[in-house]
Amino acid sequence: MGYTFYNISNISCCLTLTNALLIQDIFRKYDEKYYTVYLFSLFLLPYIFSAGVKQFPYTFDTPEEKKKNYNWLVDLSFSFFSTGFKTAKEKKIIKDIKHELITHPYLFVLLQDFLQLCEPVLFLNKNQTSEKENKNFLAWISNQNREEIEKLHNDAYNPHSPTFSKQELFYLDHIFPNDILPKYLFNDMNSFLITKTILSEVYDKNEIITLAKAIKDEKDDTNVTDLISYLTHQEHFKQGFFKGAKKYTKEFFYESDLNNQFEEDIEEIMSEIGRTNDE
Repeated sequence: MGYTFYNISNISCCLTLTNALLIQDIFRKYDEKYYTVYLFSLFLLPYIFSAGVKQFPYTFDTPEEKKKNYNWLVDLSFSFFSTGFKTAKEKKIIKDIKHELITHPYLFVLLQDFLQLCEPVLFLNKNQTSEKENKNFLAWISNQNREEIEKLHNDAYNPHSPTFSKQELFYLDHIFPNDILPKYLFNDMNSFLITKTILSEVYDKNEIITLAKAIKDEKDDTNVTDLISYLTHQEHFKQGFFKGAKKYTKEFFYESDLNNQFEEDIEEIMSEIGRTNDE
């Protein structure tokens, strides 16, 4: 993250950090784990399309088709988000969160347009198989029980379903990255405080909302590109991260009733880090 280079990791970080700023107020009434897990699930979502486990519905010929695909993307996102939560209480909370998030004016519209723009470059089109691969497959399947093969395939793998089979989840465990960048911001830390102090210094929430509103209202790919360029510009992290980290540290100790004891030391340490970074 930090360079204008459109790979899966950078695109995923853009989605994660943008949503962290936009949805923090909705999640504050719930246990912090839901906020953190939701952000991690958003980071991994583009990998699901890139690997071809699910095929992003990128054709929007009619308003009805776009609405159908929008609902599919919402259902898929929450199906994936909810996989780690098992109890009835947790599932009830997930349902409540979904109800609140789908009323957000920009959230899933932004997600849909974001992924649609990236699809031709980053995501695997499962229909693009070579002639040799097709011939080999047809030769193999001609010697099998076709109905049985189709049933086994559909039970195990359906790229157009908004839910995940056990086989698909097993596959995802093997294609997801071992390490994800948002973990270093949100894991084992106060995620809401991270968003409030660090991300608010890295990114201007009002600027993100302005760009998101332009995407929703004008339906122009240029606006999506402008948002991606804004989010991946390295100057935002260079100028804002250590200022935000300083705020995080001071507020963390303040909430722990230790601020008076350590404030002067924190000021000195963070100032030294900032000078080192500038050099």
